[in-house]
Amino acid sequence: MVANELEKKLNELEKALHSVSSALTGIKELLSDERTLFKDIPVEKLGVSANRKTRFLKTCIICGIKTIPDLLTYTKEELLRKPGMGIGTILDVSAALKREYNINW
Repeated sequence: MVANELEKKLNELEKALHSVSSALTGIKELLSDERTLFKDIPVEKLGVSANRKTRFLKTCIICGIKTIPDLLTYTKEELLRKPGMGIGTILDVSAALKREYNINW
């Protein structure tokens, strides 16, 4: 009798634990998805140095980059081939992403 009750309670506890585990996994996936976290942040907000910002923003307009997730769809090498983008600008943008949003790009 007591063993049956304990087994029922253990089964209920296992189900609850599984539900919590699934929920935590979903939350972890959401938090790790930078596209979701930064979807509303425009690239204009990045702290790129003034002398490079104009060229960077022109390149963003040419490529259709409006938000940080749009920017993250490109690799550094791809953007380096775009007009107006030099290695200094790429490094500046990369440093700004790391400094302001802790994104390794």
